Amino acid sequence: MVVVSLNQTKKVVEKVHAKGTFAASPRRRMSPPARADAARGPNTTLIPCDGPPGFDPDELSARGTWTQVGDGSFGKVFRGELLGEPVAIKVTANARPDRIAGLKRDLWYLSSFSHPNITRVYGGFIEDGDAHMVMEFIPHSLRSKRVVNETNRVKVLADVARALVRVHAMGHVHRDVKARNVLVTEVRD
Repeated sequence: MVVVSLNQTKKVVEKVHAKGTFAASPRRRMSPPARADAARGPNTTLIPCDGPPGFDPDELSARGTWTQVGDGSFGKVFRGELLGEPVAIKVTANARPDRIAGLKRDLWYLSSFSHPNITRVYGGFIEDGDAHMVMEFIPHSLRSKRVVNETNRVKVLADVARALVRVHAMGHVHRDVKARNVLVTEVRD
């Protein structure tokens, strides 16, 4: 299955609607991974989105166990775990107001689309000046020539088209369709 990363979308019909405001994350309970993570402190702010209810950054694996799996102009992408399940954690360093606004927009859009070919988002938070977006972990990208050579290109394009039809039907345009934003769950061995 192909999943399209929608990190650059734009509402065509309406202006961008940012839901809610930043709210301080309550630090009332800490999971064992969070206690083990000395870098995580009380300076955490949740970014509201319509993802699955109950997202808590304290339920992420310790930051020291995250593995970098990608990078780009936005920052870095790490593989971590949320309640034992693999997740991708997009980290934007030096969370300037424009980057925070972009992350909030991406969270809002991603949480608005429910489609098997669109990446699921779990939530976002700001911690120690870095903005984080936690989403479904998809292991492969068309950025890799090996992945391109080992996939059925027609099926990949059909899956991308399905995702874009859904996005366009909701009045949005993906402004950054490119190989590195096409994620593939499986490749032929």
